Amino acid sequence: MVKCIISFLFLSVITCGCSDWLTIMPKTQMPAEEMFKTEEGFQDALMGVYIDLSDL
Repeated sequence: MVKCIISFLFLSVITCGCSDWLTIMPKTQMPAEEMFKTEEGFQDALMGVYIDLSDL
């Protein structure tokens, strides 16, 4: 019985603690907070808008 409780606690700690590890952003995507911190990031975002508009 004690082994079962210890195993349950161990598994619950492992499965609850790794949610941040599973969040992976693709290299082509960047959060807005990161993108607009620098002038280069702003220019990259603006270039993406221009490219999207040229497809219309």
